Amino acid sequence: MNNNYLFRSKDYITLWTIGTLLNILRWADIILVSIVIYEITSSPLQVSYLIIIRFLPLILLGYVSGTISDNINRRIGFINGLLIMAILSLILLFLTYYYNVSPLLLQCHVLVNGIFWAFEMSTRKSLIIDITPKILYSKSITIDSISTNVTRFIGPLLSALYFNNLNFINLLYVTSTIYLICGLICVIFTNKTKYPNKIYKDTSYYNIFKESIIYIRNNKLLLNVFLITIIFNLWAYPYISMLPVIGKDILNYSGQDISILASIEGFGSLLGVLIILIYNKYKFYNRYYVGGTILTLICSFLFCFTFNYASSVIILLISGIGSGFFGVMQNVLIALHSPNKVKGAMFGILTMCIGFASLGYLHIGLLSLWLGVKYAIVLISIEGLIVLILTIYLSPNLIKKN
Repeated sequence: MNNNYLFRSKDYITLWTIGTLLNILRWADIILVSIVIYEITSSPLQVSYLIIIRFLPLILLGYVSGTISDNINRRIGFINGLLIMAILSLILLFLTYYYNVSPLLLQCHVLVNGIFWAFEMSTRKSLIIDITPKILYSKSITIDSISTNVTRFIGPLLSALYFNNLNFINLLYVTSTIYLICGLICVIFTNKTKYPNKIYKDTSYYNIFKESIIYIRNNKLLLNVFLITIIFNLWAYPYISMLPVIGKDILNYSGQDISILASIEGFGSLLGVLIILIYNKYKFYNRYYVGGTILTLICSFLFCFTFNYASSVIILLISGIGSGFFGVMQNVLIALHSPNKVKGAMFGILTMCIGFASLGYLHIGLLSLWLGVKYAIVLISIEGLIVLILTIYLSPNLIKKN
């Protein structure tokens, strides 16, 4: 079975396309809404609040969404989720017409999108696994991650190109349209016979939870994957949320310059994924995963000492490569080492671990008020490196060949 199997699969191409559209929207939304809230409030803490609200559903609802996806027809649930999001975006659009753009409306917007993000992360990935032979798990997830990381480049770049026209109201128009299009694509182009009505035969969520915990406890690799994911999201990646603050207040960049910087980080992440696609060696999977986390932590530290636009670009490009390594490997390792009947639950737990970013953003927001944003990033980078080194010391298998 060769890699062309994936590109001949209409269902895989459909799910890949939907993921691409959703992630373009998501990354453009993150940058634009952060810039809008900072222009309204001039508060770094308000920027952190929005990111926290966006990520909070991941930690609160990640496992719930994963277990739900094991107990329903994932295809039908995913379609319904897309259509509900289109309706909710139209409701927010209606409210925005009658009220000025306010922090409250922006918070409602990111909360709704964060809830769907938690559901989409576990459900769409599980749908991809449903239609992919196990021998191609790594390739299918890596190719799907390429689309995710292309969008981390394209989304912010589009927000830079259309920065003056894509205000919050126009963003809501685009949001509702994309959700509707994705729902229709999924209805028309996916084959309903390929997806089981239910993966887990026991309807008790407690039993699913119990079996998942037992499996994680007996599988040290999965436990380490979840632990490194928490470290990355708690300490390595939150500095990206402060790009609008650093760019405007410290480096005196324009909103368009900041969006381009964010796109550069996304481009670096795409390069990281392509490197793994080319050098896809199972024996190095652990090293890719840990190495990407180390690289991102070091670059977040160095970014605070950039002195011009060129140095900012170089640091963010390298940081992106590290986050690309990390992002691919966390999904590949979960897919390869989770039993099928609780795979959705495992992706749900992974989503919860990603949700620890909400605590990371709160941490950096509070430290920014106390120390200033520059030294806040320096401090959390050092904290993250110390915790990661301690974790590697306690679990040396993390850096050994698989």
